[in-house]
Amino acid sequence: MKCVAIMVLVFSMAAASYAEPPESRTVWAYEGGWFQHVEGQKWEELNFKILVFGVNKGEPVPFQEVSRTEEEIVIRDPKRGMLMQLTATRSSWKRDNEESWHPFIAGRWRNKDD
Repeated sequence: MKCVAIMVLVFSMAAASYAEPPESRTVWAYEGGWFQHVEGQKWEELNFKILVFGVNKGEPVPFQEVSRTEEEIVIRDPKRGMLMQLTATRSSWKRDNEESWHPFIAGRWRNKDD
């Protein structure tokens, strides 16, 4: 009986480590802004600088989704040649020609309605 209880606990902990299925991850929010899935492979970023100071002429910065797994979604800004890696608790960035990711900012997945 102890073995069954331990197995149930282990499996429930493993299931809890995946907060949401990848398909439901549509908004990744950080302090002062967010990345939002628009449709298909299209994403956009809005933040304080864009909305208040008119960076990018006040328009959202467009991104294209490159890959999606249980752990992360990677999006690319073609204008800057930059990739963003979005995970459950943090983001990282790198240029197209770079191998290593650079830590960027903490954030999390949210619902569009939050």
